[in-house]
Amino acid sequence: MVKSKELAAKRLRVPSGHLSSPLTATINRRNFIDGSKIDLFQKVDPIKETKFLNWYSKLGTGISYELGSVRLTDAREWFNDHIDIAMYLLRQGAAMYPKSFGNKRVIMDFAFKNMLDIAQMTKEFCQDNFTIPNYLFDYVHGKSPSNGQPWEGCTYLYIPVLANAHWFAEEMNFAESTLYVYDPDKSCLTQGQLEKFLESVCYFIPLLAKSVNISVEEKVQVQRVDGTVKQKIS
Repeated sequence: MVKSKELAAKRLRVPSGHLSSPLTATINRRNFIDGSKIDLFQKVDPIKETKFLNWYSKLGTGISYELGSVRLTDAREWFNDHIDIAMYLLRQGAAMYPKSFGNKRVIMDFAFKNMLDIAQMTKEFCQDNFTIPNYLFDYVHGKSPSNGQPWEGCTYLYIPVLANAHWFAEEMNFAESTLYVYDPDKSCLTQGQLEKFLESVCYFIPLLAKSVNISVEEKVQVQRVDGTVKQKIS
């Protein structure tokens, strides 16, 4: 009996695929959530959403707030005008919980797309005299944005984008040389308009990636992701 207990204690334990008990019917079992994998379509926790909305509704104009190492002088205006707060928190979460996010994923800020557009306009003006500006390499080496990560060894790059007052997300898959677009309202941009809008992204990202030995084709494909949840108000 003692020997059996010792063997049981040494036995490798593997988490069950479901959280269940002998007294729980199969239909009522809660699905096991693997915290080491990212689900881009995971629903927002309603309890956390309600808690945030209650806090936000009581937030007065001009009230400062400490968010990690960042001090927001006007928290309400920041939440109203900046999607970068979400990107900042995602990068902070990736740094705190690398196993959940994966250390091969890098998250950009909203300004990155603007920087690419500025570089594209400069390239068209300077033509043969153009060189890639240092502020783009700051992103590659993790100096930008705040709490950014170096691209070296990166396999996925995420970019928030605003087009025609409409937000969508981009996922650059370096292994497939494909830019996946998560668009909650595909009626805002045709495929042709989307590809035109993302010209600077498709041109500069391969050049920047190759500077840190990331293998990617020069011709990047732009592909919309089917199944993206449609927003209620466009």
